[in-house]
Amino acid sequence: MTRSATLQIKIESDAAHIFEYLSDATKLSLWFPDQAVFEPQIGGRYHFRWKETAGLWSGVVTDFVRGSTLAFTWRPPDEPYETNVRFRLIPQSSETVVELTHSGFTSSGSLDKAIEAWRFYLQNLKSVMEEATDLRGRSNKRRSPAPVRPRRQRKAKA
Repeated sequence: MTRSATLQIKIESDAAHIFEYLSDATKLSLWFPDQAVFEPQIGGRYHFRWKETAGLWSGVVTDFVRGSTLAFTWRPPDEPYETNVRFRLIPQSSETVVELTHSGFTSSGSLDKAIEAWRFYLQNLKSVMEEATDLRGRSNKRRSPAPVRPRRQRKAKA
């Protein structure tokens, strides 16, 4: 059995602009990893690095629809298996819902750790885009933001 979670947050911006922050290496490093290399196309490679964490996150882009959908494989250096991350952008008048689904977990502990991290990073994306404020340097960075709501899903292995 594999596990997944879906998180959503509304950002006051259009989908095309938000998509740039998900798929451009320079803009990714404003809210997510400290260093990013990202090839924005299906089959493209990415490499992420965080200053306070050893190792390199690397993977492959598995879905890329500019302004709408971005998916890639995900494997932290300390995890024995690969999971999948999918962003979907849903325009709603002057806002856009950013929906993130992280799937393929075989343990609840790893899923819970991912949910905690994604809650923070989605809130940071919102903060960077709406207020030009990067929350990564603040002492309250692990606080769970209210606008992000996880939905857990369990899937049987195929």
